[in-house]
Amino acid sequence: KAGEIGAHVLTSMLNGTLEDVAARIKRYRQALVAAGHDPASHKVALMVHTYVGEDDEAVRDRIRGPFCDYLKSHYELLEHLGKSLGLNIRIEDFSEDDIQTLLTFGVEGFFQGRSLIGSVETCRKHVEAFAQAGVDEIACLIDFNPNHQSVMDSLPHLKSLADKCRT
Repeated sequence: KAGEIGAHVLTSMLNGTLEDVAARIKRYRQALVAAGHDPASHKVALMVHTYVGEDDEAVRDRIRGPFCDYLKSHYELLEHLGKSLGLNIRIEDFSEDDIQTLLTFGVEGFFQGRSLIGSVETCRKHVEAFAQAGVDEIACLIDFNPNHQSVMDSLPHLKSLADKCRT
């Protein structure tokens, strides 16, 4: 429908993989063409959780706790996360240990290409994969880390990533 009416799109990988997003983008671009719109003038933005630093492990260590807390405070995200892992779940049926296990797997999944969490070089590879999938813009979600100074310290690394990706 977005392609048919000529709207721009904001999407995420919360309910699936990058391959799923790529397939939806392809259908969107086809719908733009079918409706007489120029697909090159329409944008697809991908929302991803973002925290960029100097070193992958240091970044992961720094944000693992805050990111787990963030996901835990949004139970609907946990259910979507479980479904994206192929599980038909209801969070209220889980024990605290079950939730912690799901969080651990979920956060690791975000580290493996469902986010921009890591070093500039690691995140650059993710940006390139997003572009290959048809993404035009990235909306960086930095709302999961309550440590203001930590977020501010990461922004120069995010700018470095943006500068490298522009070239």
